Amino acid sequence: MKFAKRVVDIAKKDGLLGKNVKLEKNICVLCKGSRMLCGRSRCPILINLNFHSKYKLLDKTELNGSSPPSVFIGRIGYPNVYIGPMIPPEVGDTSIIDTPERWFGKSIEEIVDFRVKLVRGMYRTNIKDRNKMIELTREIALSKKPVDSEMILSKKPRRQIVMSDEVQPFGASAPLRDLSIDNTYWDRKMEKCYYDTDLKAKEAI
Repeated sequence: MKFAKRVVDIAKKDGLLGKNVKLEKNICVLCKGSRMLCGRSRCPILINLNFHSKYKLLDKTELNGSSPPSVFIGRIGYPNVYIGPMIPPEVGDTSIIDTPERWFGKSIEEIVDFRVKLVRGMYRTNIKDRNKMIELTREIALSKKPVDSEMILSKKPRRQIVMSDEVQPFGASAPLRDLSIDNTYWDRKMEKCYYDTDLKAKEAI
């Protein structure tokens, strides 16, 4: 029973189970990842264990790669939120990592496999601020193609896999100290929406 309770506590702490899931102390042990007693189609704990066994921890504070493009914009603490680029340690066409319409036919495991390659650089800022980090993050967000990027982190990324009912899965994260990117090619439709200050967000989407 103690082991069962510890498994459930770890699952809750790491956000591997939805907030609305009501658990008995021994539900994970009873299930063993096969009966899906938590109501999910895949066992999030087994997916997490698979991630930790397959991927090595990024053992450095510098990362070079091609952002799909992908950025992270948090909501906790608004109007002071975390933002930053999401970059895999790969160079080239990484666009599939952040293009859900290309995931059709892929298994949950396949999607998680390429999503967890993204390393999230986190920088806390106010939504009204204007600085280099915000401008470069915006450049990545508006890009039509993958962006060759380099980020310097304040410490080595913490290996984890974030799984939620509200966002796509992603992997390791660390505080962002500096960021540099190559030239970007903006999506013209997104660029038009960005500069149209009278356009409502609902209409732009």
